Amino acid sequence: SAGGVPGVGALLCLDCEEKSSWLFSYAVQLAEAVVAYDSVTEEDEAEELEALIQVHAHARNWTSSLFTVVTAVGGANNSLRAIGVGSNAKARKRAALIALAATVRARGRPTALLEDPSMDGSFASFMHRVRGLFDGTPVPCARPEAAAPSSAWQPLRPFDDDRPP
Repeated sequence: SAGGVPGVGALLCLDCEEKSSWLFSYAVQLAEAVVAYDSVTEEDEAEELEALIQVHAHARNWTSSLFTVVTAVGGANNSLRAIGVGSNAKARKRAALIALAATVRARGRPTALLEDPSMDGSFASFMHRVRGLFDGTPVPCARPEAAAPSSAWQPLRPFDDDRPP
């Protein structure tokens, strides 16, 4: 993959401006349905990622550069990580959980049937974009209103700890 192994060398980062919009209100449900884990750990402002997040936040005009890294503990997805950006802890955790679920789906074989907690195809549309990001072939959103809000859509990209942004 373009940025390394999803969830290990390449981390998906999702910005959440409004914790009740798009798929964010389904974050826990989606993570529990997709990610095989016993629990998750949360790390705010992980030092090894701070400079990278700051660069991306500035370049993409994110409303915040505060971030949380979630890591799956136990289960088949032990040690997978994802990043959530947002102005408060709840928004950051929701963004990170959705990014973690998307990372798990991106690591597996594409399936015709994806979870759809919002019942509007948002997760499938999002996964189309995420797979392109991890493969190194970014896919523009054909229907932004059915995917993520534009503010949350633009920042998505895998982060490679060994490559500059």
